[in-house]
Amino acid sequence: MQKTSKVLIGLISFICLISFGSTANAKNIKQHSSFMGSYKKVACVHNKVYKNHNQSNDSYQTKSPNLEFKSGNKHINFINDKKISDMVYKKHYGTVQNITMSPDNQYLFVEYHEISSNDNSMLGKIAKFDLKTKKLIKESPEMEFGHGQSLSYNRHEKVLYLIVLGRNASKHAKIMRINPNDLKVLSLTDVKSKSYLISDQLAFDKHNNAYSYTKSENGTDGKNCLRIYKGKVNKKHSKLNLKQVIKHAPGFNNYPANIPQSMAYSQRNGRIYFVANGEIMSVPSYKLGHLKRKDIQDTVFNTNKEFEGLTFDSKGYAYLATRYQIFRSTRPL
Repeated sequence: MQKTSKVLIGLISFICLISFGSTANAKNIKQHSSFMGSYKKVACVHNKVYKNHNQSNDSYQTKSPNLEFKSGNKHINFINDKKISDMVYKKHYGTVQNITMSPDNQYLFVEYHEISSNDNSMLGKIAKFDLKTKKLIKESPEMEFGHGQSLSYNRHEKVLYLIVLGRNASKHAKIMRINPNDLKVLSLTDVKSKSYLISDQLAFDKHNNAYSYTKSENGTDGKNCLRIYKGKVNKKHSKLNLKQVIKHAPGFNNYPANIPQSMAYSQRNGRIYFVANGEIMSVPSYKLGHLKRKDIQDTVFNTNKEFEGLTFDSKGYAYLATRYQIFRSTRPL
């Protein structure tokens, strides 16, 4: 009987270890007020649509040396950074969903999503790479990270943030704070929305403002509009308010795979970037609420690759993760 009890205790401990990973010692917080601000009418800017990009098609993606500009009002080209690509993709845990870089340009954090048949798994891992030595420094245990697209570095708190959410937007989520040194979870905050859907897109600017966005299916401003939210996301209290609507979100050709894939902020030019497959759009963060058509920059690439994550170094170079490669912009943006 004593032996059986020990076996049961050991089994329970093992199950707990698998279930909670490094979240066992994390501080659990429940926020009672709404994470998303109340419904309101905001300015909608009508932008030009560049429809002629290719559809994302993983089956026919090939490893190519560059991503070439095809159309738009912002000319950008990307080249494959082979050393970083080899470093990141030699792992075979799952698919890369987002990347973010430390402010000193030394570390790259990568969120890997578990490969599953229906793409609805909540499990993932975060890896920390040293960009100078091109080596893996640390890897988190397998945990529930959601789809993982929101991984973002907060330079004010010097921590990583991630909104734990599945593939689709929701009215409930968890905001996760992660120590960038050991990749242990510092806190988990349960949040809910009484208005807009919560998105798994997140970026912070140099003033510690937080941004998120959704692509609407319908609403007062029409289908496929881009809704941009701004506010604060921190360990004490988090709230995002709708600030601006752009009539046509990137990936406007209605192909199902052209969903929001990532967002990023460049400290060099103060712009927020919105990523869909084959297309990157950006706006100046300091003009949100008062955007003009001329403020919107848009680039469509001659590619069928699935775009996954975007981040910037301190010099303004962009790093774009696709399904199988990391690309770097040929010049600062």
